[in-house]
Amino acid sequence: MGKERNGILKAVWGISKELGIDKEELYILLGRETGKDHMTECSDDELRKLLRVLAFYKDKEKLQQSGNGPSDKQLKYIRDMEKQLGWNNEPERLRGFVKKLYKVDALEWLSTAQASKVIEALKNMLKNQKKKEAV
Repeated sequence: MGKERNGILKAVWGISKELGIDKEELYILLGRETGKDHMTECSDDELRKLLRVLAFYKDKEKLQQSGNGPSDKQLKYIRDMEKQLGWNNEPERLRGFVKKLYKVDALEWLSTAQASKVIEALKNMLKNQKKKEAV
């Protein structure tokens, strides 16, 4: 096993511990993300993917603790409007919209204020879409 792989594994276990994820939960996450049952079956790229997912959860937890991240209610409302706009089959569309306006790669990384602005922008888009359909 190479040094890089050992470093990835240490990071995976370290972040899991910080998040309070036990071994069983980690392996459930591993299965969901890679389709594999054991880390020894994973390639380095698959382990890096798992590490990115864990890092995402760590960042999300920090945002929620600081009170700066979007609320669950805001995220649900944004997702509902995404469906109403017909974007639910194209997840890149909403992600691109948010990245273009707020320079973040995921909804969960928005601040509460930014999430409110996204909601207002999507409301306006829905209103315009309904006007066009009425004509």
